Parts: sequence; structure tokens; C-alpha cells
Amino acid sequence: MIGKIPRPGRGFRGSFQYLMHGKRDADRDVDRLAWMETRNLFVKDMDKIPSMMRATAAQSKKCQKPVYHMIISWRPDEAVSDVTMREVADQALFDLGLNEHQAVLAAHRDTDHRHLHILVNRVHPETGKAWHTSKDWARFERSIARQALERGLLKVDGRHNTPELMARENKRARDSEYQMAKRLKRELPKDRWSVEEIKSRRLQLAPIFEQSRSWDQLSRLLSAEGLSLTAKGQGLIIDDGMGFMKLSDLGKEVRLHGLEALYRERFPDFSRRREKEQAQEEAAASPTPVGPDPSSPQPAPTVVKAVGIPDKDPAYAQHHAQEAEKDRLRAEWRAKRQQNRQTTGDNEDDNDGTGATQPPRRERAAVIDADVNAPDRREAWKKAMAARENLDLARDLHRSGLIDNDALVRAIDGHAMARDDLGKLLQNEPDKMLLREEWRRQAETQREAILSRHTPQPKLARDSAKPAVNASTPIPHRQKQAAPQPSPQPPSPRLEAFRNLSHAHEQLDIARQLHGLGILSKQELITARNDLAHAREELAKHQTFSEFVGDGVREALSSKRTAHAAPAPKADKKPPPPPPPQPKPQKLKNENKHKKDRERDR
Repeated sequence: MIGKIPRPGRGFRGSFQYLMHGKRDADRDVDRLAWMETRNLFVKDMDKIPSMMRATAAQSKKCQKPVYHMIISWRPDEAVSDVTMREVADQALFDLGLNEHQAVLAAHRDTDHRHLHILVNRVHPETGKAWHTSKDWARFERSIARQALERGLLKVDGRHNTPELMARENKRARDSEYQMAKRLKRELPKDRWSVEEIKSRRLQLAPIFEQSRSWDQLSRLLSAEGLSLTAKGQGLIIDDGMGFMKLSDLGKEVRLHGLEALYRERFPDFSRRREKEQAQEEAAASPTPVGPDPSSPQPAPTVVKAVGIPDKDPAYAQHHAQEAEKDRLRAEWRAKRQQNRQTTGDNEDDNDGTGATQPPRRERAAVIDADVNAPDRREAWKKAMAARENLDLARDLHRSGLIDNDALVRAIDGHAMARDDLGKLLQNEPDKMLLREEWRRQAETQREAILSRHTPQPKLARDSAKPAVNASTPIPHRQKQAAPQPSPQPPSPRLEAFRNLSHAHEQLDIARQLHGLGILSKQELITARNDLAHAREELAKHQTFSEFVGDGVREALSSKRTAHAAPAPKADKKPPPPPPPQPKPQKLKNENKHKKDRERDR
């Protein structure tokens, strides 16, 4: 006993006519229908059955295909009775959950074996909900197998009723694929490998796909195992001439687009290139008659194509030549980079011998020159960091098998070049320790000078400046005295405050430049800012009123003065009228009456 779920018809009328009279174009056979019964259809006229089922299906607006068709067949040597066929059909409907739905049972005898058709309406007649077809074949196959064992009939093994047996057998090709290949005179489709075979092949092919870095290498390794890679549909299959497995059976990580991205070549392009190479090899290997008499027939020499031998395989020789060329170019690049490093080291030695031992001069120009090279060093740092990130990413991709060794080597060379460029720029950087000490010394001197200017100087007495005159001392003759030179005026405190503020600004600018070069720390930069703030405070002590008061303060003072000077209101104006009195709340009409009632009750 075996079951089948064919494709349903477009409507109930056509499916019902097929059960009753057969195909539309064929001649009607009166003896074709053995018997017919209905389930949950309470009608006597058989012609009204399609209309009733269609009206019931109209209750569900979402169900677009309410027709469901099943077939149960028995072997020719299994002479089952009509009662057994009805019981099997009812039990199958109950196992599928269709025992309350409208159904038509029709037994035919137009074949050597007995079979039964079951036409079911998916929409429930009372609830109006459609029956879901999810995993219907699995449930139907288990129900048929269980009933066959209970009734002593032959059980047909299937993928769902005997999974342990089907895991060891190959999956047969679809009948549609077989018929299409036979009609178009193509190669018949192969059976798909069993589940256990696919598991064993997966362990065998995993290292091959991990080692391969091109389509040529992959096809060569697969051919060594007796396998081939072929395109089918939108993917690839691996077959051995008898069966096949899909490329996706190897795992989620192995996909066609992933291999094309890794090998940097599409599989159709590789197939055309391989066919072209094979045609060229066959043309080159074709025998040519050589001898004194070309017209005399000579036996053609037997040409044996050696595949997989390193010395005779053209694909292997080409790949080996490409790898050798890559190694040569890589060695030349390394030698050139080493030569550049040696040249840079010799230049450093020459510079050290000329005057590198002299300490750098603490001048403004030196700082400006160092600041000019700062953008180049900044760009070199950015390139070095980007090259380092690319190298880390390339290592991760190479570890995952997404890029080949050449891409990893290019990433390593790019990182090395970026580091060399950065090293060349850092060689011309001034001595940070000397510049830092010089800046600290100058800042400390300036700070002490500022503090010393504001210390009060002792004033000299007026009498001490005049010489003492004694009466006994003879007065010399009056001589022509030179004009007294004006004594130098002490510097103005306000002018000194402006000078200190200007110098503090210069010190802060220098500190910012040295901090940008990495010579000064952040704490020293904060100290320079504090010195500038102190210089501003000292200048504020010597500012005049006009300098201290800004435009905003002047406007505020002027507006305030205008507000105070506003004229007072005239006295002859009448005062505003008083607000109208608020109306008193009216008492309730029956307030006195309620009061008398309360007194009486009291």
C-alpha cells in the first residue's frame, strides 16, 4: 500500500468530473468508476456536490486553493475489499485532521491494481477556516505505513516512515527531471547521495576546500579523488559519475559567490577557459605524419595525457611558473627596501658627524621649522595606523580562507612601507629633552621677572639726597655747572603689565606648538595657561575706567539714567474709577424655613 498527493485541479467541478468520467478529451468509460461515497455532504443529487463544496470554500477569503487530492494504491496481488478501502481512507483523513471536512471517495478499476481517489475541501464547513498543508506528505506517509503493518499488507519504505533506512540509500531524481532529460535527449539525471554518504564526503572534502586558492587547484584536487565540479541550476554539484551532492551540503560557509570572491574568477569564466585549454592541448597532442614518404600510412602514436604529474601537467607547470614569478618580485622588493634602509642609515651617520652634537638653539625660527614638518608626520602616522588595521584585517581574512597568501604579503609590505616613511620623518625631529628643558628654563625666568617687578622698592629720604653744608666749610667759587641730567623714570606699571601679557601669549603659543609635537606634557601646557591668566589679572589692576567699562555697561548705565529721568505723571489726571463691588451671594429662598424646621426638631 502506497500513497500519493498529486497536483490538485483548478476547481471542484473539473476534479469531480475527472473522478466521475475521466479526462475531458478521452472517451467516457462507464465501467471505470467502481463506487463513490461522500463525507459530510448531505445531498442525494451528485451533480450538486461541486456547487456545495465551492460555496463552502467561499467562506474563507484567504484560501486561494481549496481543492486537495489524495490517492491510495495497492499492489495487484493485494486483493483488498471495498470495506478495507473505506476504512483506510477514513483513518487517513482522521490522521491528517480532515475527518470533519467535505470529502468525496471514488474507487476506480481502470488499472490492474486497485486504487482510491480522495477529493477534500480544505475549508471547514462550520468554522470557515482553511486546513494547512504544512508537512502533509510526512503525516500521510506515516499513516499509510502504520495501517499497512496493522492489516498485514506490504509497507513501502519512505523518507518519513523509515528514516534510518533512507539515510543509507541514495535519493532518486525527480520524475519531472527524468522525463525532461529523456524528452530533450540529454544525460539522464543522477541520484543524489544518501545522508550518510554526504556526511562522509563532507569530512573528505573539507581539507581540499581549505587548501585550494584557485579554481584550477580545486578541480585538480577533486580530480585526484575521482570527483568533478559541475554547474547545475544556480549552484554547483560535486559528482563521481554515479551520484552527486550539492555544494551547499558542505556547510553554510561554502557558497558559489564566496568561492568566486576568494578565487577572483567566476565559475563560468573558468569553465570556458578550461574548455579552451583542453582544446588547445588536444590540438597540440594530435599526431602529425613524419617520414620520408608522407603518403605512406603509418600507425598513429598513442598519446597518453598525464594529469596530476608535476613535470607533465601543463596546468601545474603554469601555476608553478606564476608562483616562481611572484617569489622573484617579492625578493626584489625586499632587497630594494633593505637598500633604502641602508642608505638612510648612512645619511644619519653623515649628519651626526657634521654637527649633531651641538645643542639646538632655542629660537622662534626653530620652532616654526619644526611646526612646518608636523603635518607630514601627522599624515605618516595616519597612514601607518591605516596600514596596521589593513594588516590585521588581512590576517583575519587569511585565517578564514577568504584571501590568498599574495594578498596577505601585500598587506605586510604596505605596513612595512608606511613604517619606513614614518621613520624617515621622525629622524629629522629635534631633541625633545633639550627643547623641553630650554622652555622650562625660559618660562621660570620670565615668571621670576614678573614677580620681581611687583615688589615695592624702598624710597630714599629727601634729606639724604642733599649734601650737608657746614658753616666752617669754605664756599668755593661759583663755577659753571653742567646741566643736571634727568634721572631715568621708572617703568610704568601699566606698560609692564601689557608687556607681561604679550610675553605670556607668546609663551602659550610656543607651549601649544611643543605640546602638538609631543615635547611638552599637558601639565606644562596648563601651567602656561595659568601664567596667561595671572598676567591678565595683573593688567586688570592697572586698567582705567573707560577700558574696564565696556559698551554693554555703558548702554546699561545710559538706559538706567533715562529711566530715572522719566517725567512724573501729571496731578490733574483723575484717578482710575474703583472696581465695581462684587455681588453678594444670594441666600436660598427656603433658608429661613429650613432654619425653623431645624429649631423645631431640636
